[in-house]
Amino acid sequence: MQRNKFILPYIKGKEVLDLGFLGESTSVQFSHLHNFLIKHSKSVLGVDIHEKRISELKKRGFNVFCDDVILLKKLKQKKLKFDVIVAGELIEH
Repeated sequence: MQRNKFILPYIKGKEVLDLGFLGESTSVQFSHLHNFLIKHSKSVLGVDIHEKRISELKKRGFNVFCDDVILLKKLKQKKLKFDVIVAGELIEH
């Protein structure tokens, strides 16, 4: 994908926050972009608003967090730091 080639230098070996990582399809675990980020980044935290799906993924050991990606009220309280923020599954909406 062209998008993946473009973002690779920015995410390679970095701490990444992926906002809206689930995408719209419930038939796949994550968006294609999130899988790419997992493969090429040092670590990735996926944030999305779908509580049930997030809860299921947490139980399976994935680094995910449930929050409103516009306000990020819960995430701000954690005071985490990231090198890169990706919102690739939100921009088109």
